[in-house]
Amino acid sequence: MNNRLLLLLLILIALIAAGCASPSDKPPSSVKILGSDGDVRLPVEAADSGEERTLGLMWREHLDSDKGMLFMFDDEGYHSFWMKNTLIPLDMIFISGNSTIVDIKEGLQPCTVEDCEIYVPSGRAKYVLEVNAGFAKEKNIRIGDKVII
Repeated sequence: MNNRLLLLLLILIALIAAGCASPSDKPPSSVKILGSDGDVRLPVEAADSGEERTLGLMWREHLDSDKGMLFMFDDEGYHSFWMKNTLIPLDMIFISGNSTIVDIKEGLQPCTVEDCEIYVPSGRAKYVLEVNAGFAKEKNIRIGDKVII
């Protein structure tokens, strides 16, 4: 009986430890951009599943000026985006796996035609931060800046 009780206790400890995921396992609630003019902290909504990434900011009529959406991919790559069914003008900030901004697409306008332009970063990215158009320029965010996710 003691061995059985010990086994149950070890299983319980393992389950509790598995339930205590490290903070990196949870989607981030904010990012911090280490810019040349100072740091910018930005609350984000994480899009870390295929469905969330596909939907993104489509059909939304408003994005608070101090917020963004962070698209998170499993692998670094040339992840493409478009503005189809997106109602808000955006900046897209492409971030590598080592947390460096590799490209910025600024002032992207909603697409109102059937064949929308596809935006592909000039470097491999693991994350894409979408913010209101003009944000990158206003905050002086540049390629090469670091981002804490």
